[in-house]
Amino acid sequence: MGCEFDENSNRTNLENPLKRILYDVSRWHLVLHQWARELKPACEDDKAVRLLSDELFEKIYAGGNSDAIPEAAIEDAGLGAWARGVHAACEGAENFENLVRTCRGDADATAAAVEMIVKMLKSQAHVGNDADPAVLRSAVRGAVTEAEEGIDEVRELAGALSGVDFGADSSNPAASPSILRKLVASKQLREIAKLAGRFKRAAAQRSRSKVRHSADEVVDIELGSDLARLLPSELAKLAKPGPRRRATLRDLAEGRCLQYRLQGTDDRIRGPIVLCLDKSFSMLDQRDAWASACALALLEIAHRERRPFALLLFCEQVVREFIVPTRSKIPIEGLQFPCTGGGTDITGVLRRALEIVEAGGGLRDADVIIVSDGESSKRGAKKMKERARALGATVRGVAIDFPAKQLLPWCDEAVSIEDCGSMSDQAADVLLEI
Repeated sequence: MGCEFDENSNRTNLENPLKRILYDVSRWHLVLHQWARELKPACEDDKAVRLLSDELFEKIYAGGNSDAIPEAAIEDAGLGAWARGVHAACEGAENFENLVRTCRGDADATAAAVEMIVKMLKSQAHVGNDADPAVLRSAVRGAVTEAEEGIDEVRELAGALSGVDFGADSSNPAASPSILRKLVASKQLREIAKLAGRFKRAAAQRSRSKVRHSADEVVDIELGSDLARLLPSELAKLAKPGPRRRATLRDLAEGRCLQYRLQGTDDRIRGPIVLCLDKSFSMLDQRDAWASACALALLEIAHRERRPFALLLFCEQVVREFIVPTRSKIPIEGLQFPCTGGGTDITGVLRRALEIVEAGGGLRDADVIIVSDGESSKRGAKKMKERARALGATVRGVAIDFPAKQLLPWCDEAVSIEDCGSMSDQAADVLLEI
C-alpha cells in the first residue's frame, strides 16, 4: 500500500491515528518523528524497525502510548511478540523514566534518543521474529542507558554549534533541522563541537581579561547566545542540573536566550577575519576536526566584534569558500567538507584571502589565519606578505605537526601544535588574540 500521510495534502486528518505493530500512533507524532529524523512519510507497509520506531517515539515524546491494538487485530504474532518485548524492556530499564522526563515534549531530543536505541538494537540483537528474548532485553536496556546519557551530552554540545546553519529540511522547509540528531549521527560533528566548546570558552576568557579602552553600554535586551551578555535570570537557570537547565541550553543553542544588547562608544570598524583551512588528505580525522573547531571559535569572535568572516578551504587550490556576513551563520558544509586534495598551495590561498580583505572597502586591522599540516612552495610568499602589510592585514599561521618557521615566509607570526585534542596557550595566543 502507498503512504497514508503526505505533509503537503490539506485533506489529511492529523487526529486519525495510523496502525503500527501494537499501537495506533497519533499522526501528529508520526509527522514530528518524520521531520525530526528526516524520514519518509509513514506508510502501512513500513518495515518492522520503522513501525517500532514510531511507537517508541510516541512513548518517549508523549510519556506513553495511547491506543493499543486489540490482540486479535495484530497481524503478525511473531512481530507483535518482538515489539512487546522491546516495550517491556524499555519500561523495565532503570534509566527509562529519566529518559522520558528528559525528552518529553522535545521532538528533536526524542528523535535522537530513538535513533540511539534503534542503532543499538540493530547492532546487538536480531530484529523481528527471530530475536532472542534475553539478548533483546540486554540490548534494549543498554540502549536506554546510552540514550539517557547521550542526550544530555549532545545537548551540552549543541551550544557550541550555535553559529552553524544546518539548512532547511527538504521535506519540511519550515521545520528547523535537528541539531541533536545530527550530533548523534556524526562522530566527526561531536568531536568538532567538543573542541569548539573548549576553544570558545578559552576565547571568552581571553576576551574578558583584555584591557578595554572603550566601554560598551547596555541599550536594550535582545535574544541571542552570547554567554558573556546573558541576563542574570538566564544564568541562574544554568546553575543547577535539571529541566530548566536543559531548556536554557536548548535556547542558547538556538540563539533564543535573553541577553543585553550593547552599543560601543568606539566607532572603529575592523576588517574581516579570514580563515584558511588545509583540506589535503593528511588533514583527515582529528586534524580536520581541530581546524573546523577553530573556525567556530573565530566565527564567534567575529560576531562579538561585528566583523565579517570568511572561510577558505584549500589544497593545491582554493576548493570552496564561504563568505559569512556580520552576525550570520556558517553553512554546515564548511565544517564537514571532505579532505580530498593532494597538495598544499599557501601562496594561492593567501592571495585569495587578501582579495577578500581588499574587497571589504579598505578596512584596516583585518586578520588572516592559515592552518595547515604540510609545507608549500615559497614562490610568491614575499610578495604576498608585503601585500598583506600594505592592506593592514595581520597574517598568522598554525603548523600542525611540522615546524612553525616553515609558515613564516607568509605569516607575521606562527605556532606549531602536536596535540589536536586541545589548544595550547601558544596556539591560543596566535588564534584567539586577534
